[in-house]
Amino acid sequence: MIAALQGRLAELEETLEAIRSRSVDALVVNEEVGDSIFILSGAEDSYRVLVEEMNEGAATVALDGTILYCNGSFGEIIGLPTARIVGSPIHAYVDPRDRMVMEALLEKGAAEKSKDEIRLATARDDTIPVYASVSKACIDGIPLLCVVLTDLTEQKHTEAFLASQRLAASILEQAAEATIMCDADGRVVRANTQAYRLAGRNPLYLPFDEAFPLASSGRDRGFSLRAVRAGETVRGLEAALSNARGDAIDVLVSANRVNDGKGRSLGCAVTLMDVTEKRSAERQLQQTQAQLQASAEIAQLGFWERDLETDRMHVSVQCKQHIGYAEDELNGEFSDFIRLLHPEERQSVIDAMDQYIEAPSPARELEFRLRHKNGSDRWILCRLSLAEESGGQRKLRGVHLDITRSRRTEEELRLAARALESAGEGVMISQGGRILSVNRAFTAITGYPAEEVIGRKYDMLYAETPRPEQLEAQRAALRSTGAWQGEISARRRSGEVYLAWASLSVVADSGGRHYVAVFSDISLNRAVEERLHYLAHHDSLTGLPNRALFQERLQDMVVRAQRHNSRFAVLCIDLDHFKPINDALGHEVGDQVLQGVAQRLSCCLRKSDTVARLGGDEFMVLLDELHDVDEAGWMAQNMVELLAEPFNLAGQRLRLSASIGIACYPLDGKSADMLRRHADQAMYIAKGQGKNAYSFFSGGMSQQARERLFLTNSLRGAVERDELVLNYQPRICMQSGTVVGAEALVRWQSPEHGLILPTRFIGLAEETGMIEPIGEWVLKTACRQMAQWQARYGRPGFISVNLSPRQFNQKKLADRIAALIEETGLEPTMLELEITESMVMGDPEKAQETLSRLARLGVRVSLDDFGTGYSSLSHLRQFPLQHLKIDKSFISDLPGDADAEAVTRAILGLASSLRLGCTAEGVETPAQRDFLAQEGCEAWQGYLFSKPVLPEALAEMLWN
Repeated sequence: MIAALQGRLAELEETLEAIRSRSVDALVVNEEVGDSIFILSGAEDSYRVLVEEMNEGAATVALDGTILYCNGSFGEIIGLPTARIVGSPIHAYVDPRDRMVMEALLEKGAAEKSKDEIRLATARDDTIPVYASVSKACIDGIPLLCVVLTDLTEQKHTEAFLASQRLAASILEQAAEATIMCDADGRVVRANTQAYRLAGRNPLYLPFDEAFPLASSGRDRGFSLRAVRAGETVRGLEAALSNARGDAIDVLVSANRVNDGKGRSLGCAVTLMDVTEKRSAERQLQQTQAQLQASAEIAQLGFWERDLETDRMHVSVQCKQHIGYAEDELNGEFSDFIRLLHPEERQSVIDAMDQYIEAPSPARELEFRLRHKNGSDRWILCRLSLAEESGGQRKLRGVHLDITRSRRTEEELRLAARALESAGEGVMISQGGRILSVNRAFTAITGYPAEEVIGRKYDMLYAETPRPEQLEAQRAALRSTGAWQGEISARRRSGEVYLAWASLSVVADSGGRHYVAVFSDISLNRAVEERLHYLAHHDSLTGLPNRALFQERLQDMVVRAQRHNSRFAVLCIDLDHFKPINDALGHEVGDQVLQGVAQRLSCCLRKSDTVARLGGDEFMVLLDELHDVDEAGWMAQNMVELLAEPFNLAGQRLRLSASIGIACYPLDGKSADMLRRHADQAMYIAKGQGKNAYSFFSGGMSQQARERLFLTNSLRGAVERDELVLNYQPRICMQSGTVVGAEALVRWQSPEHGLILPTRFIGLAEETGMIEPIGEWVLKTACRQMAQWQARYGRPGFISVNLSPRQFNQKKLADRIAALIEETGLEPTMLELEITESMVMGDPEKAQETLSRLARLGVRVSLDDFGTGYSSLSHLRQFPLQHLKIDKSFISDLPGDADAEAVTRAILGLASSLRLGCTAEGVETPAQRDFLAQEGCEAWQGYLFSKPVLPEALAEMLWN
């Protein structure tokens, strides 16, 4: 018995190996496994391990269908642990549709082997196909059934895949398109019958471009297999194929690269659709349509027919073309056609059609507008007729003629007539030398009414008869080009002579040759030209010569002086203290001051001299024909004294002065440019010597001038070159002695000159306008720095930034501040803006609006250098300020100076009354600090605590 089992076991092991390798037929495996289980069912437990190792599901089942034993593969097929399966009926795992098949298998298997395909309902809520084999067994005399299940899912998928592949191959073989597969080298490895036909030979293993030589059709670019192999996808590319038989075939090419699962190229798939017949038919159809279209265009007639019973409508192609519709559109209800009628004429056309239907006349014509598909209107002339067909069907018919062009021409003629009549230029039409027609402008220019000149010779309009050579030149131009234009001298009806610009052209029509003359009075144009020339060369505010005219006169004076060996002087005049007046009292008062300066300068000069305004508060003077240099000096002194006298403007006596620089020809230069530069340098020397004076140019000025020029030019690029840096002056709380904030102070780190303090370049920046980008940079840099500290250390502390007058007067200052706060993420209360009294007093209403908007943002505003300006306390009370800063000029004399002490106490008292914070600037001694503390000053800053420090040092002071 043991020997028999061992022999059978060897057979089972071979069978199991075959099952695992899928190299034997599933049906045979199933039967052999069933026999094996029958043998093993009574064997020792050690042999059960082999059953557990099987890939097929195996189970011992009682005759009533109860599962007594199953291996792991059976459980995997069902989707449940074997312990849950044993003891349950096998029918529970069979798809309801196959339970009768399973019962038959069990019933037949009790007598002999039975087998069939069934579907199992698994615990995974899916259905899988299996091959079930049932055979009888007897253990210890008990009849049992042995059930073996082989999962056919993979086999079914394989069969389906193979079937789909066969179907795809069959479809491709029967497809109308040629299908070609190329390998990675571009050689044809597979082709269907259509591909053979198009190639005209066997294309296999030939390079694609050789088997199917494709050329561009002219509509699309050429086909490139190399581009497809590189990853390009082609869809519907038109190409021309010349095959091996010499046939010319039109094809549509589609192609794409074929990749493996890892994205590597396996080759290309190409399809070629033969569209030769289609293209030929299209060409024939196009020719036919072109012929029909030409006929329709010649006739220019459209037709429509309306069935009065069904209200259906048929519209001809030409009729549809009149209004931009395609052939397959507008065949529908008559109401669809009616909707295309212009709203102003729709009801009248409907009424006219209804009247014609009720009482038809031989013919009825209507004119109306139809809405074109593009939204425009087309004018249609429609002739109606009524027809009655056999059977009593009545139809209303209309023949259309598009009259849009003629209506448009009529309208254009009317518009042309109205335009001619209302034109600003005079128009005269003549024939044979006599006037046929004139417009209203002719009468307005010449004074002759139409009835007085029509029929008369046009030479009556000349002020003087043109010379023969002029007339011949005019006739020659008309003969060669059909047109002539030029100036003529004409006479009005009143006898006044005027200059006219005339254009004469020849118009030939059925009535012969007509001459059309269009002319305008250019006397006014000349006046306008002169006015424009004046405006281009004179300052609009003062009426003085501007920079261009001054340069022109200076150049002429140099040439004249060189020719006659004479002398002259160039004076550069810059007003002192003009900017504070302009800022405090506004541009309107500033303009009045400039006009007054211009008048005073003009009064003290000779007729041969020139005074010009170059811009702002800069004036230039040319003193011609000087006998000696001293003459320029005493004239400059006269100007200084004259400009120092007060100006009575805006109810105030305004005082200013002038600094004048003098350069003389030929002593200080022999060119216009050199004289201007030297006069400018001399003017700055006069300013440096205390202003309200004049100075002659001397060679020693060059070094100062070069330094100023260098600073001016270098400063323009300092922001872009990132040469500016910020230092911070700490502000100290008087009570706690701690640093509570800082004032941002700009420094210029020049690569050539090292660190440059503000005293050397801020004045230049104000003069040149560079203060705006510098101020903007300071504001942005300080806010970004404070935002970084805020994010790193927390909220305490604030940064104070000085605003220049130009910044404060910007219309959208508050918007720019809001955008900067949003951009940097800075808390608004951590930003303090410092302004001066002159900024707010120049235009108090505008300042009030700007300060209010800043206050709404949450930004603090401090009034800097308080006490040095001319603030109005009533305005100061209304402005939304949060802080005052006492100017250091008051602090420097503390303590001990009674006046300084009194002013300081007054400012502190005022700040307290107005509930404003107060900071003292320039504190340098303990005595000054103690006095301020005793008087209740809130904060202070100055060298007593620290000089301005770098950002890192300030961060250490604020947060450590």
